[in-house]
Amino acid sequence: MGQNDVSMGFTANLTYQQVLETLPASVSRIKDAIISIIANGGRKIWIYNTGPLGCLPQTLALRKKENSTLDSVGCLADYNNAAMAFNALLDHMCQDLRSQYHNHTIVCTDMYAIKYDIFANHTTYGKIRCCSYI
Repeated sequence: MGQNDVSMGFTANLTYQQVLETLPASVSRIKDAIISIIANGGRKIWIYNTGPLGCLPQTLALRKKENSTLDSVGCLADYNNAAMAFNALLDHMCQDLRSQYHNHTIVCTDMYAIKYDIFANHTTYGKIRCCSYI
């Protein structure tokens, strides 16, 4: 959840700080949507956070500039830092929902950690074969 909420700020040329300032409102809208689902009978909710946006090939190809700061894996640091800030807010929201709705199953999955591991340790996952046409 939230990939567009984070990336659209950068696409709109907001500064990193400005992007961070938009995140609480995005998480609030997500929380309102989940509460609406629960109010309409939803009892089992799966929430997953946003991945490392600064590692996406499209983001690197279109948004990387000469003065961009990269992390140790070669991903755009501001994008990933904003994604982690969003995810921290989302995690807090999940904890809050769990405390409010004891009779519901609310599962929150850390997709950021899963996907970042693939980028950081890609050689351990073997070669990917794609698109063999005859």
